[in-house]
Amino acid sequence: SHFHQLKSHLNQPVFRQFKINIRYQTTKENLIDIDLIISNTTIFHIKFGSTYDEEYRRLIEYNLSQMVTNVWQHERTYLMENSRLYYLYPWSSNEIDELISNGYLANYTITYRYDPLIYPEIVDDPTNFRFQIKT
Repeated sequence: SHFHQLKSHLNQPVFRQFKINIRYQTTKENLIDIDLIISNTTIFHIKFGSTYDEEYRRLIEYNLSQMVTNVWQHERTYLMENSRLYYLYPWSSNEIDELISNGYLANYTITYRYDPLIYPEIVDDPTNFRFQIKT
């Protein structure tokens, strides 16, 4: 297998000076994720089986899912800490109640304000989002 070939390549004399631990996982899309851990100080995460564009889009989608979770959590915490009197967005009182009880608003979605494919330098910007009413 390709994993065993890689492992044998890393067992060459130049690599023996490092403590190398290789973990791998095959995903349902038949991708292989390898974590190459060297001396518990350096980790290389290597993904086989996808193209650069596919991986870039996957990372953007993953980043958006993390941002969605963090934005709703931040908004809920802000409302609770300020006794519902101050809020970052003009929510109605029903929306405030739903946000505090559920942790999100079912009729809203969070999207990127600026497309990360066009502006990759702000893909991690925590302010690069907008609330959008679902249609």
